[in-house]
Amino acid sequence: MATAAIVILAGMASHADLGRLVNGLETAAGFADNPNDGVNCLGVTSRGTRLAHL
Repeated sequence: MATAAIVILAGMASHADLGRLVNGLETAAGFADNPNDGVNCLGVTSRGTRLAHL
């Protein structure tokens, strides 16, 4: 069983920022596909902090 915490640090101004977000979410989805793994994803933007449990 693997446990991961994925922290995504990205702004909201460019396509590169969106790319960082997508890369982090794809990594989280890889952990979420396995029922024995746990993952928490924390996204930090210039507008504040959001926590999503996948």
